Amino acid sequence: MSLKKAIASGKEYRKEFRGSKRFDKTCRCNGGCPYCLGNRMHSTIVRKEIAEEKLRDYYANIEEEQN
Repeated sequence: MSLKKAIASGKEYRKEFRGSKRFDKTCRCNGGCPYCLGNRMHSTIVRKEIAEEKLRDYYANIEEEQN
């Protein structure tokens, strides 16, 4: 049964795709469009940048000690 028929018969309560159609017309919760992905992954991206900065500092200190 298609989504429209299921909604019409009252067996399905999901809403049809809507949302930020400006970015991706198939956008839903946990969508894969770049806009939603960027929003969802913000804290992960920030933590990754911090970890990379700490690694750069660590390797810079090792090089200073060797010289």
